[in-house]
Amino acid sequence: MIYLDTEKILFTGAGFTHNFGAPLAREMGYLIFNNLKVQAEPRIKSLLLRNIDFESAYYSIIEGDYNDNEKHAISLAVSN
Repeated sequence: MIYLDTEKILFTGAGFTHNFGAPLAREMGYLIFNNLKVQAEPRIKSLLLRNIDFESAYYSIIEGDYNDNEKHAISLAVSN
């Protein structure tokens, strides 16, 4: 993303917020997988173990044939 000012240019990209304490994608995956609500849902754990891309796993759960408890667990883990 580029923000233009008459005198300044700020370039941002992937990992930019990491400098301010936000986790990188790999760390996000670990945080989501280790969430207690996710750990209580075997199908979610299994999916996350097979799929390192937590964003596509999240989409699969929210849009797929998962029950409300499973959807709530992944949503809560992502928001935390």
